[in-house]
Amino acid sequence: YSKNKFYKPEYVYKQDVIKQFNYHLEKKFSTSHGFFRGKLIVRNIPFKIQINDLKKIFSIFGKIISIRLPKRKNGENRGFAFIDYGNLNNAKKALYFVQNTKIDSRFLKINLIE
Repeated sequence: YSKNKFYKPEYVYKQDVIKQFNYHLEKKFSTSHGFFRGKLIVRNIPFKIQINDLKKIFSIFGKIISIRLPKRKNGENRGFAFIDYGNLNNAKKALYFVQNTKIDSRFLKINLIE
């Protein structure tokens, strides 16, 4: 125990960090309409995967507004996709649960985007 008046137990500090992180995310990803939209970029996806496969994986976490899967001239996808959820919490759930999931020997990398 420290006599320093600024001492905080570790668990209180972690809660403060989580609150600040959530506040930062909500501020960064809020829209002018006052609600939050969660947009994800999913990288390192297998080249043979289709939009319906992505819908099956990501619709578990909430309503998907759109999925965009850029393709090459030969019809294969480019290895990444954009997924737009109705709100930020659904996107955060998908990010947490699907991050580093292995599909066809490739580990998915997911990030929130603006």
